[in-house]
Amino acid sequence: MHAYSTYACELLNACNGADCCRLPERVTTVTRQGVSVGFVDPMTFLEEGRTEITEVDQWLAAVNPYRLRQLSRVLSPDRPRLRRTSWP
Repeated sequence: MHAYSTYACELLNACNGADCCRLPERVTTVTRQGVSVGFVDPMTFLEEGRTEITEVDQWLAAVNPYRLRQLSRVLSPDRPRLRRTSWP
């Protein structure tokens, strides 16, 4: 839950233009007068299933170490289980 709330807060900060936003800026190196700054391809970390927020990425690595992908779903103890019927 901590990782989820952290990610939600950072998205809110980014949308509101807050200076304290921890979402990555995508800048790594550019070279000018001996100083290097570059830009990271924004799709690189998304394709790997990462957010670039430490707590969120650590939680994702803990619950899904092999980066398996599947459709999202919501589980709730308040809802009855669905019954599946299969044919032989």
